[in-house]
Amino acid sequence: SHSLCGATYSLFGGLPVWTMLLISSALAGPVEFAPEAQVRPRAEANNGRDGAPGGGEIFISQRTRLGGLVAQGDVSVRVVVQDVRSWGEEFDTKADYAADNLDIYVGYATWQPTESVKAHVGRLVLPIHEQRLMSSNPWSQQERRFDGAHVEWKANDFSGDVAGLLLADSDTPANDGDALLGVMRAGWSVDGSQLDVLYLALSDTGRERLSHTAGVYTRGEAGIVSGRLESYVQAGRRDGGPVLGWMLGVKGTLAPEVESKPRFSLWYDHLSGESSVGNGVNNTFDLLFGSGHRFYGHMDVMAISVGGAQDLRGLQDLAVGFDVSPVEELRLGLDAHYFLPSAQLNGAANLGSEIDGTASVEVAKNLNLLAGGAVLFRPGAGEIDQLAYLMVDASLQTKKPR
Repeated sequence: SHSLCGATYSLFGGLPVWTMLLISSALAGPVEFAPEAQVRPRAEANNGRDGAPGGGEIFISQRTRLGGLVAQGDVSVRVVVQDVRSWGEEFDTKADYAADNLDIYVGYATWQPTESVKAHVGRLVLPIHEQRLMSSNPWSQQERRFDGAHVEWKANDFSGDVAGLLLADSDTPANDGDALLGVMRAGWSVDGSQLDVLYLALSDTGRERLSHTAGVYTRGEAGIVSGRLESYVQAGRRDGGPVLGWMLGVKGTLAPEVESKPRFSLWYDHLSGESSVGNGVNNTFDLLFGSGHRFYGHMDVMAISVGGAQDLRGLQDLAVGFDVSPVEELRLGLDAHYFLPSAQLNGAANLGSEIDGTASVEVAKNLNLLAGGAVLFRPGAGEIDQLAYLMVDASLQTKKPR
Protein backbone atom coordinates (compact mmCIF):
# COMPACT_ATOMS: atom_id res chain seq x y z
CA SER A 1 0.00 0.00 0.00
CA HIS A 2 1.04 3.64 -0.40
CA SER A 3 -0.04 7.06 0.82
CA LEU A 4 -1.57 9.74 -1.39
CA CYS A 5 -2.89 13.03 0.03
CA GLY A 6 -3.01 11.58 3.51
CA ALA A 7 -5.08 8.49 2.51
CA THR A 8 -3.66 4.98 2.59
CA TYR A 9 -4.51 2.87 -0.43
CA SER A 10 -4.41 -0.87 -0.95
CA LEU A 11 -2.55 -2.35 -3.88
CA PHE A 12 -5.58 -4.55 -4.47
CA GLY A 13 -7.80 -2.43 -6.65
CA GLY A 14 -6.52 0.89 -5.36
CA LEU A 15 -9.16 1.09 -2.57
CA PRO A 16 -8.36 2.75 0.76
CA VAL A 17 -7.59 0.28 3.56
CA TRP A 18 -10.35 1.73 5.72
CA THR A 19 -12.81 1.10 2.89
CA MET A 20 -11.67 -2.51 2.68
CA LEU A 21 -12.17 -2.88 6.42
CA LEU A 22 -15.68 -1.45 6.20
CA ILE A 23 -16.53 -3.83 3.37
CA SER A 24 -15.15 -6.79 5.34
CA SER A 25 -17.12 -5.74 8.38
CA ALA A 26 -20.32 -5.43 6.35
CA LEU A 27 -19.79 -8.87 4.83
CA ALA A 28 -19.34 -10.35 8.30
CA GLY A 29 -22.78 -9.08 9.30
CA PRO A 30 -24.05 -6.59 11.86
CA VAL A 31 -22.54 -6.31 15.30
CA GLU A 32 -24.82 -7.59 18.06
CA PHE A 33 -24.54 -6.58 21.69
CA ALA A 34 -26.28 -8.33 24.58
CA PRO A 35 -25.68 -6.65 27.96
CA GLU A 36 -25.90 -8.48 31.26
CA ALA A 37 -25.89 -7.34 34.87
CA GLN A 38 -26.54 -8.79 38.31
CA VAL A 39 -26.73 -7.53 41.87
CA ARG A 40 -27.05 -10.30 44.50
CA PRO A 41 -26.73 -9.34 48.18
CA ARG A 42 -27.13 -12.19 50.69
CA ALA A 43 -27.45 -12.06 54.47
CA GLU A 44 -26.24 -15.20 56.25
CA ALA A 45 -26.16 -16.37 59.83
CA ASN A 46 -24.67 -19.53 61.31
CA ASN A 47 -23.43 -20.74 64.66
CA GLY A 48 -20.06 -22.00 63.47
CA ARG A 49 -21.00 -25.15 61.51
CA ASP A 50 -18.47 -27.13 63.55
CA GLY A 51 -20.61 -28.89 66.17
CA ALA A 52 -18.95 -26.88 68.94
CA PRO A 53 -20.36 -24.03 71.05
CA GLY A 54 -19.46 -20.51 69.96
CA GLY A 55 -18.07 -19.26 66.69
CA GLY A 56 -21.32 -17.89 65.31
CA GLU A 57 -21.34 -15.16 62.69
CA ILE A 58 -23.75 -12.89 60.85
CA PHE A 59 -22.64 -11.15 57.66
CA ILE A 60 -23.86 -9.77 54.34
CA SER A 61 -22.00 -10.56 51.13
CA GLN A 62 -22.71 -9.17 47.70
CA ARG A 63 -22.04 -10.15 44.11
CA THR A 64 -22.16 -7.38 41.50
CA ARG A 65 -21.64 -8.13 37.82
CA LEU A 66 -21.65 -6.02 34.69
CA GLY A 67 -20.69 -6.96 31.16
CA GLY A 68 -22.08 -8.42 28.01
CA LEU A 69 -21.57 -10.30 24.80
CA VAL A 70 -20.54 -8.78 21.47
CA ALA A 71 -21.03 -10.91 18.38
CA GLN A 72 -20.41 -10.52 14.68
CA GLY A 73 -20.77 -13.37 12.27
CA ASP A 74 -19.09 -16.52 13.58
CA VAL A 75 -17.18 -14.76 16.36
CA SER A 76 -18.33 -13.44 19.72
CA VAL A 77 -16.63 -12.10 22.82
CA ARG A 78 -18.16 -12.22 26.30
CA VAL A 79 -16.63 -10.20 29.14
CA VAL A 80 -18.19 -9.81 32.59
CA VAL A 81 -16.55 -7.96 35.46
CA GLN A 82 -17.59 -8.79 39.02
CA ASP A 83 -17.07 -7.36 42.48
CA VAL A 84 -17.53 -9.71 45.45
CA ARG A 85 -17.40 -8.20 48.91
CA SER A 86 -18.83 -8.22 52.40
CA TRP A 87 -20.75 -5.20 53.52
CA GLY A 88 -18.65 -2.99 55.80
CA GLU A 89 -15.26 -4.43 54.81
CA GLU A 90 -13.71 -1.14 53.70
CA PHE A 91 -11.60 0.66 56.28
CA ASP A 92 -13.08 4.04 55.30
CA THR A 93 -16.18 4.49 53.16
CA LYS A 94 -14.86 7.82 51.89
CA ALA A 95 -11.11 7.34 51.64
CA ASP A 96 -10.87 3.67 50.52
CA TYR A 97 -10.43 3.74 46.75
CA ALA A 98 -9.29 0.13 46.36
CA ALA A 99 -11.56 -2.43 44.74
CA ASP A 100 -9.99 -5.35 46.60
CA ASN A 101 -12.34 -7.98 45.22
CA LEU A 102 -12.85 -6.69 41.68
CA ASP A 103 -12.09 -9.37 39.11
CA ILE A 104 -12.94 -10.71 35.68
CA TYR A 105 -15.77 -13.21 36.17
CA VAL A 106 -15.59 -14.48 32.59
CA GLY A 107 -13.69 -13.26 29.55
CA TYR A 108 -13.61 -15.52 26.53
CA ALA A 109 -13.88 -15.56 22.75
CA THR A 110 -16.11 -17.97 20.86
CA TRP A 111 -15.76 -19.12 17.27
CA GLN A 112 -18.62 -21.05 15.70
CA PRO A 113 -17.52 -22.18 12.23
CA THR A 114 -20.58 -24.43 11.80
CA GLU A 115 -23.94 -24.97 13.46
CA SER A 116 -22.50 -28.07 15.14
CA VAL A 117 -19.19 -26.79 16.55
CA LYS A 118 -18.23 -24.04 19.00
CA ALA A 119 -14.76 -23.26 20.30
CA HIS A 120 -14.17 -21.08 23.37
CA VAL A 121 -10.88 -19.76 24.73
CA GLY A 122 -10.25 -17.60 27.79
CA ARG A 123 -11.70 -17.53 31.32
CA LEU A 124 -14.92 -19.51 31.34
CA VAL A 125 -17.31 -21.60 33.42
CA LEU A 126 -17.68 -25.30 32.62
CA PRO A 127 -20.52 -27.06 34.48
CA ILE A 128 -21.06 -30.70 33.47
CA HIS A 129 -24.31 -32.62 34.00
CA GLU A 130 -25.81 -31.75 37.39
CA GLN A 131 -22.40 -30.45 38.50
CA ARG A 132 -21.35 -33.48 40.56
CA LEU A 133 -17.67 -33.33 39.52
CA MET A 134 -17.47 -30.18 37.36
CA SER A 135 -19.38 -27.26 38.82
CA SER A 136 -19.50 -23.50 38.49
CA ASN A 137 -20.53 -23.58 42.16
CA PRO A 138 -23.15 -20.85 41.63
CA TRP A 139 -24.03 -20.65 45.34
CA SER A 140 -20.66 -19.03 46.15
CA GLN A 141 -20.70 -15.34 45.40
CA GLN A 142 -17.45 -15.46 43.40
CA GLU A 143 -18.37 -18.68 41.52
CA ARG A 144 -15.77 -21.04 40.07
CA ARG A 145 -14.12 -20.27 36.72
CA PHE A 146 -11.41 -21.93 34.68
CA ASP A 147 -8.71 -20.60 32.34
CA GLY A 148 -8.35 -22.59 29.16
CA ALA A 149 -9.99 -23.77 25.96
CA HIS A 150 -13.25 -25.64 25.42
CA VAL A 151 -14.68 -27.17 22.24
CA GLU A 152 -18.27 -28.40 22.13
CA TRP A 153 -20.03 -30.18 19.31
CA LYS A 154 -23.51 -31.47 18.55
CA ALA A 155 -24.68 -33.62 15.64
CA ASN A 156 -28.30 -34.73 15.70
CA ASP A 157 -28.79 -36.58 19.03
CA PHE A 158 -25.08 -36.82 19.81
CA SER A 159 -22.90 -34.23 21.53
CA GLY A 160 -19.57 -33.86 23.25
CA ASP A 161 -17.10 -31.58 25.01
CA VAL A 162 -13.32 -31.44 25.08
CA ALA A 163 -11.50 -28.96 27.33
CA GLY A 164 -7.98 -28.27 28.47
CA LEU A 165 -7.76 -26.08 31.58
CA LEU A 166 -4.75 -24.52 33.33
CA LEU A 167 -5.42 -24.53 37.07
CA ALA A 168 -1.99 -23.41 38.34
CA ASP A 169 1.21 -22.21 36.69
CA SER A 170 4.50 -22.20 38.58
CA ASP A 171 5.67 -19.25 36.46
CA THR A 172 3.10 -17.03 38.23
CA PRO A 173 3.77 -15.55 41.69
CA ALA A 174 0.70 -17.22 43.21
CA ASN A 175 1.78 -20.81 42.56
CA ASP A 176 4.85 -22.95 43.16
CA GLY A 177 3.55 -25.88 41.08
CA ASP A 178 1.68 -26.68 37.90
CA ALA A 179 -1.83 -28.13 37.62
CA LEU A 180 -3.71 -29.13 34.48
CA LEU A 181 -7.19 -30.53 33.98
CA GLY A 182 -8.44 -32.34 30.91
CA VAL A 183 -12.17 -32.91 30.34
CA MET A 184 -13.83 -35.17 27.79
CA ARG A 185 -17.56 -35.89 27.55
CA ALA A 186 -19.53 -37.66 24.84
CA GLY A 187 -23.12 -38.78 24.82
CA TRP A 188 -26.54 -39.21 23.33
CA SER A 189 -29.78 -37.45 24.29
CA VAL A 190 -33.34 -37.54 22.96
CA ASP A 191 -36.81 -36.81 24.35
CA GLY A 192 -35.63 -36.09 27.89
CA SER A 193 -33.31 -39.11 28.05
CA GLN A 194 -29.52 -38.86 28.18
CA LEU A 195 -26.57 -41.24 28.30
CA ASP A 196 -23.06 -39.83 28.66
CA VAL A 197 -19.54 -41.00 29.35
CA LEU A 198 -17.18 -38.63 31.17
CA TYR A 199 -13.41 -38.65 31.67
CA LEU A 200 -11.37 -36.21 33.76
CA ALA A 201 -7.57 -36.21 33.97
CA LEU A 202 -5.98 -34.10 36.69
CA SER A 203 -2.25 -33.43 37.01
CA ASP A 204 -1.04 -31.44 40.02
CA THR A 205 2.67 -31.27 40.81
CA GLY A 206 1.97 -29.59 44.14
CA ARG A 207 0.22 -32.73 45.43
CA GLU A 208 2.18 -35.25 43.38
CA ARG A 209 -1.09 -36.10 41.72
CA LEU A 210 -2.02 -37.68 38.41
CA SER A 211 -5.55 -39.01 38.73
CA HIS A 212 -8.05 -40.37 36.24
CA THR A 213 -11.79 -40.23 36.87
CA ALA A 214 -14.14 -41.96 34.43
CA GLY A 215 -17.74 -43.05 34.48
CA VAL A 216 -21.26 -42.76 33.13
CA TYR A 217 -24.18 -40.41 33.67
CA THR A 218 -27.71 -41.23 32.54
CA ARG A 219 -31.15 -39.80 33.11
CA GLY A 220 -34.59 -40.44 31.73
CA GLU A 221 -38.27 -39.75 32.19
CA ALA A 222 -41.55 -41.51 31.55
CA GLY A 223 -44.69 -39.53 32.22
CA ILE A 224 -44.64 -38.17 35.76
CA VAL A 225 -41.59 -40.27 36.76
CA SER A 226 -37.99 -39.28 36.14
CA GLY A 227 -34.64 -40.53 37.38
CA ARG A 228 -30.88 -40.13 37.28
CA LEU A 229 -28.00 -42.57 37.74
CA GLU A 230 -24.28 -41.80 37.71
CA SER A 231 -21.20 -43.74 38.72
CA TYR A 232 -17.47 -43.02 38.51
CA VAL A 233 -14.19 -44.78 39.24
CA GLN A 234 -11.07 -42.88 40.28
CA ALA A 235 -7.50 -44.18 39.97
CA GLY A 236 -3.94 -42.91 39.81
CA ARG A 237 -1.70 -41.25 42.39
CA ARG A 238 -2.30 -38.48 44.92
CA ASP A 239 -0.05 -37.10 47.68
CA GLY A 240 2.63 -39.55 46.66
CA GLY A 241 0.51 -42.70 47.02
CA PRO A 242 -1.83 -44.79 44.84
CA VAL A 243 -5.53 -43.92 44.59
CA LEU A 244 -8.49 -46.20 43.93
CA GLY A 245 -11.97 -44.89 44.75
CA TRP A 246 -15.49 -44.88 43.40
CA MET A 247 -18.89 -43.24 43.77
CA LEU A 248 -22.51 -44.03 42.96
CA GLY A 249 -25.47 -41.67 42.85
CA VAL A 250 -29.09 -42.53 42.07
CA LYS A 251 -32.22 -40.36 42.24
CA GLY A 252 -35.89 -40.82 41.43
CA THR A 253 -38.56 -38.12 41.21
CA LEU A 254 -42.36 -38.25 41.04
CA ALA A 255 -44.02 -35.09 39.68
CA PRO A 256 -47.84 -35.37 39.51
CA GLU A 257 -49.42 -33.14 36.86
CA VAL A 258 -51.49 -30.95 39.16
CA GLU A 259 -51.73 -27.19 39.51
CA SER A 260 -49.33 -26.79 42.46
CA LYS A 261 -46.59 -28.77 40.62
CA PRO A 262 -45.44 -30.91 43.55
CA ARG A 263 -42.31 -33.06 43.25
CA PHE A 264 -41.30 -35.95 45.49
CA SER A 265 -37.69 -37.13 45.29
CA LEU A 266 -35.64 -39.90 46.84
CA TRP A 267 -31.90 -40.24 46.32
CA TYR A 268 -28.86 -42.13 47.53
CA ASP A 269 -25.19 -41.22 47.13
CA HIS A 270 -22.21 -43.37 48.08
CA LEU A 271 -18.66 -41.99 48.09
CA SER A 272 -16.00 -44.57 48.90
CA GLY A 273 -13.79 -44.21 51.97
CA GLU A 274 -10.75 -45.98 53.38
CA SER A 275 -11.40 -49.73 53.15
CA SER A 276 -8.60 -50.50 55.59
CA VAL A 277 -5.89 -48.73 57.54
CA GLY A 278 -2.29 -49.05 56.40
CA ASN A 279 -2.89 -50.78 53.06
CA GLY A 280 -1.01 -48.00 51.26
CA VAL A 281 -3.94 -47.16 48.93
CA ASN A 282 -6.10 -44.04 49.21
CA ASN A 283 -9.65 -45.33 48.66
CA THR A 284 -11.39 -42.01 49.39
CA PHE A 285 -13.25 -40.62 46.40
CA ASP A 286 -12.34 -37.01 45.53
CA LEU A 287 -15.23 -34.85 44.27
CA LEU A 288 -12.70 -32.73 42.32
CA PHE A 289 -14.49 -29.52 41.29
CA GLY A 290 -18.04 -30.49 42.16
CA SER A 291 -20.76 -28.73 44.09
CA GLY A 292 -21.30 -30.37 47.48
CA HIS A 293 -23.99 -27.85 48.37
CA ARG A 294 -26.18 -29.15 45.55
CA PHE A 295 -26.06 -32.79 46.69
CA TYR A 296 -25.05 -33.21 50.33
CA GLY A 297 -27.01 -30.56 52.19
CA HIS A 298 -27.02 -26.77 52.39
CA MET A 299 -24.86 -26.80 55.51
CA ASP A 300 -21.87 -27.64 53.27
CA VAL A 301 -20.23 -29.79 55.95
CA MET A 302 -20.71 -33.38 54.79
CA ALA A 303 -18.38 -34.60 52.04
CA ILE A 304 -16.16 -31.56 52.70
CA SER A 305 -14.92 -31.72 56.29
CA VAL A 306 -16.89 -34.60 57.87
CA GLY A 307 -17.10 -37.93 56.10
CA GLY A 308 -15.37 -36.60 53.04
CA ALA A 309 -11.86 -36.66 51.66
CA GLN A 310 -10.53 -34.83 54.71
CA ASP A 311 -11.24 -37.48 57.35
CA LEU A 312 -11.12 -40.41 54.85
CA ARG A 313 -14.38 -42.07 55.97
CA GLY A 314 -16.24 -41.41 52.74
CA LEU A 315 -19.97 -40.74 52.78
CA GLN A 316 -23.34 -42.35 52.30
CA ASP A 317 -26.28 -39.97 51.96
CA LEU A 318 -29.87 -41.22 52.00
CA ALA A 319 -32.22 -38.30 51.35
CA VAL A 320 -35.82 -37.45 50.60
CA GLY A 321 -37.08 -34.17 49.17
CA PHE A 322 -40.35 -32.41 48.50
CA ASP A 323 -41.06 -29.09 46.77
CA VAL A 324 -44.28 -27.42 45.70
CA SER A 325 -45.53 -24.21 44.11
CA PRO A 326 -48.78 -23.16 45.88
CA VAL A 327 -48.90 -20.06 43.66
CA GLU A 328 -47.07 -19.38 40.42
CA GLU A 329 -44.57 -16.92 41.92
CA LEU A 330 -43.64 -19.05 44.95
CA ARG A 331 -41.65 -22.29 45.29
CA LEU A 332 -41.16 -24.05 48.63
CA GLY A 333 -38.81 -26.97 49.27
CA LEU A 334 -37.87 -29.30 52.11
CA ASP A 335 -35.08 -31.93 52.12
CA ALA A 336 -34.03 -34.41 54.79
CA HIS A 337 -30.63 -36.19 54.78
CA TYR A 338 -29.31 -39.10 56.79
CA PHE A 339 -25.52 -39.48 56.61
CA LEU A 340 -23.43 -42.60 57.17
CA PRO A 341 -19.70 -43.19 56.70
CA SER A 342 -18.55 -45.58 53.99
CA ALA A 343 -15.75 -46.87 56.23
CA GLN A 344 -15.54 -47.18 60.01
CA LEU A 345 -12.38 -45.30 60.99
CA ASN A 346 -12.38 -44.26 64.63
CA GLY A 347 -15.74 -42.55 64.28
CA ALA A 348 -19.44 -42.90 65.02
CA ALA A 349 -21.60 -45.44 63.23
CA ASN A 350 -23.53 -42.53 61.72
CA LEU A 351 -22.40 -39.03 60.85
CA GLY A 352 -25.65 -37.19 61.47
CA SER A 353 -28.79 -35.91 59.82
CA GLU A 354 -29.71 -32.62 58.21
CA ILE A 355 -32.95 -30.82 57.35
CA ASP A 356 -32.95 -28.06 54.70
CA GLY A 357 -35.74 -25.66 53.81
CA THR A 358 -35.90 -23.22 50.90
CA ALA A 359 -38.29 -20.61 49.52
CA SER A 360 -38.09 -18.71 46.23
CA VAL A 361 -40.37 -15.79 45.34
CA GLU A 362 -40.51 -14.08 41.96
CA VAL A 363 -41.14 -10.50 43.07
CA ALA A 364 -41.03 -9.14 39.52
CA LYS A 365 -39.47 -10.02 36.20
CA ASN A 366 -35.70 -10.41 36.75
CA LEU A 367 -36.11 -9.90 40.52
CA ASN A 368 -36.23 -12.85 42.93
CA LEU A 369 -36.17 -13.19 46.70
CA LEU A 370 -34.68 -16.43 48.09
CA ALA A 371 -34.57 -17.65 51.68
CA GLY A 372 -33.45 -20.84 53.34
CA GLY A 373 -32.32 -22.54 56.48
CA ALA A 374 -30.65 -25.74 57.63
CA VAL A 375 -30.06 -27.67 60.84
CA LEU A 376 -27.48 -30.44 61.22
CA PHE A 377 -27.60 -32.96 64.07
CA ARG A 378 -24.32 -34.77 64.79
CA PRO A 379 -23.84 -37.49 67.40
CA GLY A 380 -21.67 -36.31 70.28
CA ALA A 381 -21.62 -32.69 69.08
CA GLY A 382 -21.69 -29.87 71.59
CA GLU A 383 -24.52 -28.09 69.77
CA ILE A 384 -26.82 -28.38 66.76
CA ASP A 385 -25.41 -26.62 63.70
CA GLN A 386 -27.73 -23.97 62.28
CA LEU A 387 -27.70 -21.88 59.14
CA ALA A 388 -30.09 -19.29 57.66
CA TYR A 389 -29.93 -16.91 54.70
CA LEU A 390 -31.96 -14.29 52.84
CA MET A 391 -30.90 -13.28 49.34
CA VAL A 392 -32.06 -10.77 46.73
CA ASP A 393 -31.22 -11.64 43.11
CA ALA A 394 -31.71 -8.93 40.49
CA SER A 395 -30.33 -10.02 37.13
CA LEU A 396 -30.61 -9.00 33.51
CA GLN A 397 -29.44 -11.04 30.55
CA THR A 398 -30.87 -10.17 27.16
CA LYS A 399 -29.25 -13.06 25.33
CA LYS A 400 -27.99 -16.47 26.38
CA PRO A 401 -24.18 -16.65 26.19
CA ARG A 402 -22.95 -18.59 23.15
